[in-house]
Amino acid sequence: MIDQKMGKFLRAEPVEDRVEFFQLAQRLETKYSQLGGGDIWHLMSAIELQSQHCPATLFSFDVT
Repeated sequence: MIDQKMGKFLRAEPVEDRVEFFQLAQRLETKYSQLGGGDIWHLMSAIELQSQHCPATLFSFDVT
């Protein structure tokens, strides 16, 4: 939380427009059918962050 207050991290959320949100979620769910809802949410957030011309890197892993 300290790093976020210092401006080192940005909070990102998926696009606010409901229609765009559902369209993007459906496209990602179709393309990445093996992912769960949380993973889709994270991808949508990274896409929204990049649309604001912010460099974004998404790290994710699952233990199987």
